[in-house]
Amino acid sequence: MPNSDKDFGQNYKDPNVVLASKKANSKYYSEHMAEAAGSTVAYDKNLAAIEKFATGRTIKSLEQTLTYKSAEQVVDAVSGATLVDTHGYLKAILDAAKAAK
Repeated sequence: MPNSDKDFGQNYKDPNVVLASKKANSKYYSEHMAEAAGSTVAYDKNLAAIEKFATGRTIKSLEQTLTYKSAEQVVDAVSGATLVDTHGYLKAILDAAKAAK
């Protein structure tokens, strides 16, 4: 990940191991998710499903989804995504949209 050898990575536990993008290393990360948590959908495919769900939605629409659905229901609402933290990814998108105004 860019700047992991600079300030961005200064609090990383092991300075001999650089931070890496899960998306850029989807194959490796997905294999780990399959072993550790039984995941059946590749990480990049999960992100694509979340992006597809959020694309074209308004801030109000995303707010309603996140307000009126439990984290588990949000996973079900985003067709193709199986990430437990789908809610968190959508929240990050919402926060970015609000910041962009």
